Amino acid sequence: MFLLRRRENKYSSCISFPFLFFLSLLAYIFTLLPLSFAQEKINLNIPPEYGRMVESYSGKDGRLIIQIQDLHTNYEAQIKEAKIIYHLLKKQGYRLVATEGAKGEIDTSIFDLFTNYKDRKKVANFFMRKAQITAPEYLHILGKHPFLLYGVEDEDIYRQHLLSFQRLLSFRKEILQYCHQVKRALEIIKDHLSSPELKELEERISAYSNNELSLKRYALYLSRMCKKHNIALKDFPDFKRLSLLIRLEKSIDFEKAKEQQIEAIKELTPFLSEKELAELIVKTSRSGSGKLSLSKYYLYLKDLFRNKGLSLSSYPQFNRYLSYLFLSQQINHRRLFREIKDLERLVKKTLYTHPDQERLERLLVNIEVLENSVNIRLSSKELDYYYRHQFEFNPYVFFNFIQNYKKLCGFSPPFYDFSPFLEKMERFYALARERDRLLLENTLRVMKEKGEKKSILFCGGFHTQGITHLLKKKGISYVVIAPYVKSKVNSRLYFSSLRGEVVSSRELESLKRELIKR
Repeated sequence: MFLLRRRENKYSSCISFPFLFFLSLLAYIFTLLPLSFAQEKINLNIPPEYGRMVESYSGKDGRLIIQIQDLHTNYEAQIKEAKIIYHLLKKQGYRLVATEGAKGEIDTSIFDLFTNYKDRKKVANFFMRKAQITAPEYLHILGKHPFLLYGVEDEDIYRQHLLSFQRLLSFRKEILQYCHQVKRALEIIKDHLSSPELKELEERISAYSNNELSLKRYALYLSRMCKKHNIALKDFPDFKRLSLLIRLEKSIDFEKAKEQQIEAIKELTPFLSEKELAELIVKTSRSGSGKLSLSKYYLYLKDLFRNKGLSLSSYPQFNRYLSYLFLSQQINHRRLFREIKDLERLVKKTLYTHPDQERLERLLVNIEVLENSVNIRLSSKELDYYYRHQFEFNPYVFFNFIQNYKKLCGFSPPFYDFSPFLEKMERFYALARERDRLLLENTLRVMKEKGEKKSILFCGGFHTQGITHLLKKKGISYVVIAPYVKSKVNSRLYFSSLRGEVVSSRELESLKRELIKR
């Protein structure tokens, strides 16, 4: 939304797949083909240093939407998002970018007053740092590649949403102070009730959440805990595949597999017709660039060897590597991380030694949801959680629980009735979800008007769940892309932007002096 926190999605794999295999394989196959075929253009994926694909869906409608999850007011993210958009415009032939926060065709011609490209770029960069413009506007101002830029908001709903935000903001100071006091009390109680083993689990969870512990090491730890406490993994298929993948990785000599890969293809190629050889290079190219899944490529290669009466058993490391790739593609990453969360909860339950611990855990989750809601950082999943457990968001629930441990804590936060805030919060997020529908409807309308079958939709990560749900219902293909960033959102800039604050005259004077010096 215009208010967003990028949803944390720990999508990074514990395995770094050596795609150099594909390059070396292509290098060999290219020598077997006519030069004109070898030079055929291959469309590339978005460079991983720009961003990553979060999810995708292939529908039958014939239209395609790329949703870029904007991380508002984060300068690093805006630069990466601009690079992603430029890549899609130049390499993939996109012509239309639809964006939230505006209505109708966006005119950036005022920046053409800066006829010197370096000056224009400097000015655009300045305003993007100050969160006054976003990545699509920045690209449009630079004018390196022409494209259509349209705002796809419904003006009335957008203004209602902004007004709702202003009302929500009036509660922020009191709610944050209350959340801080409640969390402090709950953490004291938690520390008192937790066994050493439970504390170790909490430390591991925290280290993993803060990227201080790799997925691989964390998965191994969780596997050991599940085994120790007799937690069966049959209901956690993706975590089970990950555990097997980690074990399989240990048995592969990747350098040897690379050598055997080329040897296997050398054995295969004399048995291929020119048509089959052409198909092999196309599928290898598409697999190496991510346009064909590794699992499909694996099955294709297996079938090709079998149909020619050849066996990969003579190339054990390469065969094992292909099994490794195939298994990795069977893992649904979104489901995997849900399974990890579920396993955490199961392991915790086995370590509880006091009847209040499960309730305490829920209260800690609830106070974080409350805090995120007032900071406009609530994810779509957290909002769903809130509505499922709405009856628990009662000020008396927190107050009464902590009162029972008042002596242990040494203090008790005063009773605070946050019910009026919840009413405003529900209205705010209801409008956000209404905007999901309107952003998509208006994007599809502009696509139809402009005769475009594909478009980039630039909006915050909160909108992803609602928009992708609607796209699936319509049978429209989509890809969701998140920028790769290391820096965090500047909260002060974030809220000043939402309040509509503009750049100060002092900062503009400073920019003017810099331009005059040039």
